[in-house]
Amino acid sequence: GAGVTVIANYEEAFSPSWFSAVTDSNGVYSFSNLPATETNIITMPFSDGTYDYDVALNEVGLLPGVIVTNDPIILQIATAEPFVLTNNFENDDFGLTESLTMTFSKTMDASSFDITLSSEYGNVAFESSWTNDITLTIDPLVTLQANTTYSLSLSGDSQDNNSYSDNDNFETLDGIEFISTNLERVDGVFDEFSVTSNIEIMFTMEVDLNNYNGYAALYDDEGGYLVSTSLSTDSTTLIIDPLYNLEPGQVYTLYWEVYSMIEGDYDDGVVNFVTMSDVTAPAQVTGFSRGAMADWNTTSLFFMWNTLNGADGYRIYAKDNGDNTDFIRIATYLSGDYVTGQSATVSLPSQFDYYDDDGIQTPFTGGTELTFQIVAYNDAGEGTYSASVTVGDETSPVVTSFNQSGTADNPDSTSTQSFTVDLSANEYLSGADPTFGFVESGGDTNYVLPNSSVSLDWDSDMMGGTFTVVVPAGKDGSGDEFFITNLKDASENASSDTVRVTLD
Repeated sequence: GAGVTVIANYEEAFSPSWFSAVTDSNGVYSFSNLPATETNIITMPFSDGTYDYDVALNEVGLLPGVIVTNDPIILQIATAEPFVLTNNFENDDFGLTESLTMTFSKTMDASSFDITLSSEYGNVAFESSWTNDITLTIDPLVTLQANTTYSLSLSGDSQDNNSYSDNDNFETLDGIEFISTNLERVDGVFDEFSVTSNIEIMFTMEVDLNNYNGYAALYDDEGGYLVSTSLSTDSTTLIIDPLYNLEPGQVYTLYWEVYSMIEGDYDDGVVNFVTMSDVTAPAQVTGFSRGAMADWNTTSLFFMWNTLNGADGYRIYAKDNGDNTDFIRIATYLSGDYVTGQSATVSLPSQFDYYDDDGIQTPFTGGTELTFQIVAYNDAGEGTYSASVTVGDETSPVVTSFNQSGTADNPDSTSTQSFTVDLSANEYLSGADPTFGFVESGGDTNYVLPNSSVSLDWDSDMMGGTFTVVVPAGKDGSGDEFFITNLKDASENASSDTVRVTLD
């Protein structure tokens, strides 16, 4: 086949992603300087004047510096119905200002085609053109919307009078979108905004502040308000600075239209908000203290504080020195009337848990400490946070069992034997060996087991362990006392009691 266009086609990661050549009178084609990897060799639709031939494809693996001779490509007579060989939109993430292109399997009758491009916003105006009656280009006359599904409807005939009809959907790339603003005090509530604060609007991607179409406009009931705009260090937050302090108790309307670095991509919006009244925020809460000591698994804590005039209520915040390093609000209490002090029992949320897979909440194990602060609030906002109260595990571990298995009396004069003493505690332990030893208390009064005969293996859950004691041949340690003290929990609190067992 002479004059057949042949394409070496690569993945989109390559640029360019395809190369073309044309066969000579002997049907021979060649490429040079191709990327040395696997490529698809594709023939374009071809007619010898008598027959139309189908597209053919095979794969060729290329290596650096090696000339490869491809297997012969045998063209088959084309099927009657035309079809699309390639297009540039089937992988979605379509650019907002790109033109759609598609190549058909045979020459088409351009004058017979009906084309519609539409989305949820309606039909899109476009211009279309054909190259060699095979490649169709559709150029939208407006910028497409980001993150939007478009439908392309096509119907027409090939030049040999076979019909074609199809409806394809594709998605444009994700564009810039609004995330949040500091105008929103809680979900859906836009009030109590500070009259001296800058307005911040966060978006999903970097803002192009230099785009001349972008703007931010602030209005009150008397008209526009002068503002300046800037960006955060990561360029994803638009900062709007009113050139004069806002007025207390006033309703404002903010309009914005911001553009991303993607050509034609933008987001716009409007928010109504109310500034806080001129009520003065409460002073700092004093006398903030806690009640009883905490243990490793304490989840409720008792707090006391002095009340303040002008406070509508109080909010308690907490963080720890583990995974929760930022203060979060854990409790809110209304202000008590005609009292000088208030108190409350605060329950810790489940996120304050040292181990999240043991089925119990243990906020204070492993040396974890929680820091608490309280703040008073009213219509003007929150006051100054109180002095911090830090709480950790302050209680010693308790031994719940200390039992012997086996005997300390070894009558065998030739071999050693061993016995064990099992230890269980009420909480996770540190893994540091406690102080232990033996005291003569009966049996063979001339013999006491040495400390060197003892080894300790901790349980996998670190709430106990097993002492293994090796009794030398012919020795009798029964009747003596085995003791431990200075047992430490996972927060390094040591027990002050001595636990004893009289050996059998």
